Amino acid sequence: MNTLSITQTDFLSFCRKLKLIAMTPEIESLCQLVSSESQLKKIDEYDYGYSVIVGIAYPLWRLGMDHQLRIILVTDTTKSADHKLEFIKHLITDDEIVKEVFPDLSIVKYQQGALTVDRSCIVPDHSIESMATGTALLGRRADIMIFDNIIGTNNITNVQGWFKHARCKLKIGGECVIYSEKIGEKGI
Repeated sequence: MNTLSITQTDFLSFCRKLKLIAMTPEIESLCQLVSSESQLKKIDEYDYGYSVIVGIAYPLWRLGMDHQLRIILVTDTTKSADHKLEFIKHLITDDEIVKEVFPDLSIVKYQQGALTVDRSCIVPDHSIESMATGTALLGRRADIMIFDNIIGTNNITNVQGWFKHARCKLKIGGECVIYSEKIGEKGI
């Protein structure tokens, strides 16, 4: 198996090649945890590098492997959510490593809060939708939901109520990644 195909199927190798952040032993362990077979992945430590891995590199890698996926990326604010999606867009359209690893990955539609890649079949939903905590999730179903530091400055009680509703939008058998959600004794 050549190094390119390993990079396509191994998230840690993809992160090493992409070089978005320094690959410390902690970041390497995070890459292995996030790409594990588990349907629920909870990471309750905070580090900016973790957010880059969970909120940018992971959805990009998963979409590169399977263009049919529907991913919902939630952060504490719309600004943060839009920033992450804009960075993913930049990596797909401009990064030579991403183009080398996933040559068939291309964007057909981009708008604030949503990105759609070229797919082999017609899927009505966007490939990745980014949104803030509290955003209505009417009718949406996701293969993967990523909750990247969704509490932030939001009221914990309001976030807990919204989260209970939001997680119902995950398709049966879907994957849920929750990052940095522990605040004192209360959390998601």
